[in-house]
Amino acid sequence: MEIVLCIDNVDDAAATFKLNFPDASFFNVDIRRLPTRAIDGLIEEAEESPILFNACAPCQPYSKQRSSPIERGDKRNGLLGQLLRFVKRHHPELIFVENVPGIHEGSHLNWEFSRFRQAIERLKYSVDCNVILSQDYGVPQKRKRLILIASRIGPIEFPGKTHGPATASPEYASVRQWIGDFPSVAAGQEHPEVQNHRAALLSPLNLRRIRSTPEGGGWKDWPEELRPDCHRGGFSGYTDVYERMK
Repeated sequence: MEIVLCIDNVDDAAATFKLNFPDASFFNVDIRRLPTRAIDGLIEEAEESPILFNACAPCQPYSKQRSSPIERGDKRNGLLGQLLRFVKRHHPELIFVENVPGIHEGSHLNWEFSRFRQAIERLKYSVDCNVILSQDYGVPQKRKRLILIASRIGPIEFPGKTHGPATASPEYASVRQWIGDFPSVAAGQEHPEVQNHRAALLSPLNLRRIRSTPEGGGWKDWPEELRPDCHRGGFSGYTDVYERMK
């Protein structure tokens, strides 16, 4: 695929995108203020090539991790409708939408997602939608995401799982398989040749804690003197704090 455009109003996202795709266009603007005609030229340049619109609205309004009620005036609400504006004008052959499962599971904002799906179905798109587990497709991570794929070329459906029970790769991919052969780096150091391969600068106490943590274990495996004050006694908080992966 040829990446030709990104729209985002976050400066860090702009810097990252421009570094990775220097020849592509970038609109560093709130999509609500961007007229759909702004990308007419890029659509025309595509000529006969099929076009994919790929979008992810900010997940915070839909996340089950939210501890506070969703504000009706939250500016992040309704951004799927902004994608719909562009779909109606430019009719891309393919659409890919990704978000947290909460966008249609138990969220009082699920009407927005349902309305978006109904709208593109009225535009004659074939639609498939499901909650996908990344580990089922070879990613070394347990992560659920709601995915919607749509096509106006013809019927569309998700590919079969590639990893896990009853597949050609019954064992899920592990983090060790992906990065276990990287060279070691000391705390606070960065490898001079392997990009982004660095380790946080840790105190001697935290290094002792790491050495005292077995695979799959956590702070409950430490002797009392290594535990933070807040983890001593009857602490019943999250067990994945200081946890070491299996």
